[in-house]
Amino acid sequence: MEVRRGNVKDVLDVAQLALVLWPDHSLHAMALNVLESIQGKDAACFLAILNHEVIGLAYVRLRQGESYLEGLFLKEDYRCREYLMQLIRACEQWANEKGTKTLISGLNVGMQEGNPMYRYVHLEWGLYDRPLV
Repeated sequence: MEVRRGNVKDVLDVAQLALVLWPDHSLHAMALNVLESIQGKDAACFLAILNHEVIGLAYVRLRQGESYLEGLFLKEDYRCREYLMQLIRACEQWANEKGTKTLISGLNVGMQEGNPMYRYVHLEWGLYDRPLV
């Protein structure tokens, strides 16, 4: 699996996956949000790609001088610790490059402990406020 930062060509793929995380948006509205994030300096979207298919994403944003992991998703057939960790590490590297000391998880809002993303990120990996090395 490859992880790379999303670009303008990825807007539709990212928007479609992001709708799973934020279903209250229309595809058009989500695509506009994704485009703004991809082109901006205070946010990044990382894509997990396997066999030329986008299988997941991680969304990180600067807020008040801190880096927040605001969205994390892998398609159900691809949910494994290895892929998840690769996405999180890409966000950590971005956060480090932005000069922040901590990657803070914004994933707990609306998530339950039975959710696979919650379990991996919070319970098994301990990402609440993760210091960057």
